[in-house]
Amino acid sequence: MGMLNSVTSRARLASKWVVEELRTFRGPGETSPYAKVIALVALLSLITVVALAANLITDYARTDHLRIATGRPGSEYNAFGKALKTVIEGHNRKIRVELVTDTHGSRDSMERLKRKEVDVALAQNDTPGLGSVRSIALLFPELLQLTFAMTPQSSAWTS
Repeated sequence: MGMLNSVTSRARLASKWVVEELRTFRGPGETSPYAKVIALVALLSLITVVALAANLITDYARTDHLRIATGRPGSEYNAFGKALKTVIEGHNRKIRVELVTDTHGSRDSMERLKRKEVDVALAQNDTPGLGSVRSIALLFPELLQLTFAMTPQSSAWTS
């Protein structure tokens, strides 16, 4: 707002100067035939300067929002989403990140992306794409583990 106040005060000074010049243009008590035109041009200039300054200030104060589908709280995807939010907001204060955590896995996140409910989705790399959805980056490899429950019958496999 300091910038707008500065521009406004300068515009006021300029308009006062124009009014003074108009008064002395033909002498005391006389008016120039161009006085109204000059006053109108000065007024329109003042309005233009104030409008441009207001536009610059509102553009500077604008904040963009980014919705990221991360997965349920406590999941690795959610933890990564929180870290990503911290990095994005730390590097660009004009972006506010909202983490969407009520997803039901990668497929659901991709569906939300397709419906434009989110802007970005964290999803497994083997999740089928939906139309115009494209990968941005491979963030980390996922390992697949084959596991089984130990039972007396399965102990023969380990010997």
